[in-house]
Amino acid sequence: MGTTESSKPGSTGEELDCEENVLRFGLEQSNYERVEPAAFALNSSERREDWKRISVWEKSLTTIDHAQNLLSNPKRKLLIDLNVGDVKGIEIRGKTNVLNVKWDRLPECIEEDGTKGENYDPGCEGHCALDGLYTGNKKTRKIIRKKLADLATDSNFEVLDT
Repeated sequence: MGTTESSKPGSTGEELDCEENVLRFGLEQSNYERVEPAAFALNSSERREDWKRISVWEKSLTTIDHAQNLLSNPKRKLLIDLNVGDVKGIEIRGKTNVLNVKWDRLPECIEEDGTKGENYDPGCEGHCALDGLYTGNKKTRKIIRKKLADLATDSNFEVLDT
């Protein structure tokens, strides 16, 4: 997977440019001929949030190693490289731009003394959110995950050694 020119992180909620690429890390799956829709399912903590989105990482700002160190489950084996414009272009029930990728600053870290501090962990500035996955009813959400999996399979994905 090639590298892109370095981007500047935006403010939380600000959209990424269509030319940018993001990385998504998926859990181990039964086979790796194609990406399974489960790679785009919200985990239990993401479902509890008011803003329903999954974590992705702007490719030029966060290395694979940095992102894995920041993940709550660092044993994710699938690395998916997605173009933001392709994600926005996915058609859901006749509409595009249902899905979006937005900057999502990581929450503050908790210092050893219990106070909140700025998160300066390497790579945290590249954290983004794939937004719109929780659109519509259960059937629509399954369609969205399937279309993202198809895009990921047609784009670029690889299995990581852990």
